[in-house]
Amino acid sequence: MTASTSSSGTATDQIVFYSKTGCPWCNAVRHLLDDYNVSYEERDVRKDAQLMAELRRETNQDSAPTLKIGGEWLVDTDAKVVAGRLNLPEPAEVKRSS
Repeated sequence: MTASTSSSGTATDQIVFYSKTGCPWCNAVRHLLDDYNVSYEERDVRKDAQLMAELRRETNQDSAPTLKIGGEWLVDTDAKVVAGRLNLPEPAEVKRSS
């Protein structure tokens, strides 16, 4: 699990980021969160079968990136949607490399 420090506009909302190793859309979301020092807990569902089971149980799907922000789920999302939800500037260029 990875954690970044600080926050942006959602100080009271815990962010849990379900990702998959090698996923370019997950990399783009990670870059966005890191670029704006947004705190999050990353859970790589490819590395831990229990995390995949948790994601399926909570959302009835296994797509990534999926984020839980407070009590709200962003399922099979992308960096632009996440930026909008967190009131961050929309990324001009989506970084998909790790």
